[in-house]
Amino acid sequence: MWLALCGVHASRGAAKRWFAVRPSSWNGASHAAVAGVIARHLPAAVGGWQRHRLRAPAQLATTAAALLSDGWPVLVTAICELREPAVRCRHAFVITSIDRNRIDLLDPLGRPPAHGSRGNAWIDASQPARRLVEVQGAPWRLDLDRIVAVYLPLERGDPGSQRG
Repeated sequence: MWLALCGVHASRGAAKRWFAVRPSSWNGASHAAVAGVIARHLPAAVGGWQRHRLRAPAQLATTAAALLSDGWPVLVTAICELREPAVRCRHAFVITSIDRNRIDLLDPLGRPPAHGSRGNAWIDASQPARRLVEVQGAPWRLDLDRIVAVYLPLERGDPGSQRG
């Protein structure tokens, strides 16, 4: 998803090969594996993960704003809690825009975005500080008691003009 927003397109099968997905034993991709795939397919986006301890959704908006202003979508991993069944796990999503108190997301567990929309889920950044933050349009809530990681490309500027 994040690579596609940066102009690198692949089939579902290709993406599974990039991450060596084996359905019977898949436990998700590590931060190192994600960074490696990014480095191979979008060299201008080589970077690393920055970890944050956030207390409120507004802090997530502030953290993401600088990357968005540089033209990069914001790749995030966090501990999330599914609503049904109540299961906690690490989850990745992409912040695509911030408009006032609305943080727009692309969530791989969500429905495809409506034509012309900036995402398929969103967070109200004006929500008060609390452990579980509601995510509208997604089947999960964001757990702000845990570390949130944001991928930071070392290069700045429009990612579409930097494809390798």
